[in-house]
Amino acid sequence: METKAPHALRTAIALSAVAVFACASAPVSDAADAGAYLGNLLDVTRFASLDPASDPQADHRPAGCALGAARIEDATLEFDTNDCVVFWVGVPLVAPLRAGEPLRLVTTHGSLVARVPALAHLRIDLEDEVLVDRTVPIPSTDSIDLENVTPTQPHAAGSLVRVHLHNHGQNTWRLVSLGRRP
Repeated sequence: METKAPHALRTAIALSAVAVFACASAPVSDAADAGAYLGNLLDVTRFASLDPASDPQADHRPAGCALGAARIEDATLEFDTNDCVVFWVGVPLVAPLRAGEPLRLVTTHGSLVARVPALAHLRIDLEDEVLVDRTVPIPSTDSIDLENVTPTQPHAAGSLVRVHLHNHGQNTWRLVSLGRRP
């Protein structure tokens, strides 16, 4: 779903979602109550670049292009495509997930620009399960994307949410949160 609002308002909305998740981010102490965990299920502070050979979209990387380096920005994982157009990173889950559990994934991107019109590709996997696989036209206006996703198999705490981003031009994307839906 794409929300249309001025950029500053949209950024404030996205970051308020981060604040809500951050306030509820303490894990439940009893493993039996792990399903009650309501915070952001992603620990972006522990993200890591992954082996480029394991990227299911490795053919998107232009010759001579190293993987981009993501960074933490406002409690989110930010991808700035000024230096490199391809990212392949993993972010661990902080709590286990059950098969069939309804989740909400929040990502954003600023206005997408490039000298030549193109497509950006965002793919987000939970281990080997594809949660999101979409292309976005460039140029494009900024967007906050709220995606309802449902894993088909259980995943342990520490399982990786893997992000592949292939973009053209100087643009900024963010992985904001993955949380349980009520």
